[in-house]
Amino acid sequence: MALLSKREIIESRPIGDGLNAFRDEFVSTCRSSGQMTVSNRESALQNLCICLILALKALPASRALPLVVGAHKNLFNDLSRLSSSINSNEFNLERLLPLLIAAFNTAAETTRPPCVEQTPYSCSTSMISNSHERRDDIGPVLKEELGSIYTDVLGFEEAFFGGVKDLEKAGTAIFHRSIEGDDPLYRETAGWRDWPQSAEEKQALDWLVKMVLPRKINARF
Repeated sequence: MALLSKREIIESRPIGDGLNAFRDEFVSTCRSSGQMTVSNRESALQNLCICLILALKALPASRALPLVVGAHKNLFNDLSRLSSSINSNEFNLERLLPLLIAAFNTAAETTRPPCVEQTPYSCSTSMISNSHERRDDIGPVLKEELGSIYTDVLGFEEAFFGGVKDLEKAGTAIFHRSIEGDDPLYRETAGWRDWPQSAEEKQALDWLVKMVLPRKINARF
């Protein structure tokens, strides 16, 4: 008998409703994540990871697919070892975030819950630690969490910043100081001097502290 490819194995043993329980747990966790402490969020993430691994182990394909690493019999064995690592509290759970999100999206595509409009289909950014290592994971989650983003919204500045005392006055004074001198911080033709090329959060904040804060202090605001 000819050996089946991974694709053929998966197609002959479809997921079906095998990830429904994980999907429901994912939705429930995301709904309550805003009220969780840091410790509770870590525990919830661990629970989600274990829930997913158990669901994957229960799929018929897991016992037919070849191993991923090591010298084990099949994918089922690899998943068993992974679940033990997760349960030992010695595993970096955030490494599994891409897998969690991919599994949830797969479950959501195959069997949508009845109340589509009320069900959040993404985990919030509160479940992910804010670090450089997690930047690639945060981006897609944040975009889905925010939804549509608009620019030049009428009244936005007044609604969000109208209550900040002397904001416009201070901003004008700081900007004027930024264009003064022989080597100004800002030139209309070149933009902001020494602005970090990658413009990642830490580099941008460091630049603001180094370049803009002294001008704010000198402007006495």
